Amino acid sequence: MQRTAILLTVLLVAVCAADARWQGPQDSKSFSELRSMAPDELFNESFDVCIRRAMLEKSGATDPESSAEVTVASEYLEVLEVAAAAQHGGAAPAWMAQLTAAHSVKDCQRAFHTYLQGTAPAAAGTPAARRQVARPEAPVAVRPAVKTPRPHVSGATEELPPWLAPPKSP
Repeated sequence: MQRTAILLTVLLVAVCAADARWQGPQDSKSFSELRSMAPDELFNESFDVCIRRAMLEKSGATDPESSAEVTVASEYLEVLEVAAAAQHGGAAPAWMAQLTAAHSVKDCQRAFHTYLQGTAPAAAGTPAARRQVARPEAPVAVRPAVKTPRPHVSGATEELPPWLAPPKSP
């Protein structure tokens, strides 16, 4: 029973994931839809198009239909780049420029990492954190670490009843 539930869950996720991917011009969205998307949705749409184009180029298919689909994907990525620029104050983010220029799955993955670096908070001490502009804050007093002594716990031989305790030496 549990195995069936897991299999159905995996199948449902796979179907949903396959449905969400850009498969061709019929999946393209209008510019107004793209502008109203959340940044994560816009990235996902762009990433899907990048991957599809890279897969088509990698297959080396020379038939006119595949070549036309590569051209459509490239044109759609340009529209996505304009929409991303509109969302980011007129300049397309670095990840979008990487997706537009990518022609391999590895290049698309590099754009994904760039996107993650731009959205995730930087961990303290990392180069990304040092590049961020520090906000002026009130100084924080740093206390030195004080090691608190552990309470004494008597051993098993210290609490023996007198009739079991070893004799005291004079």
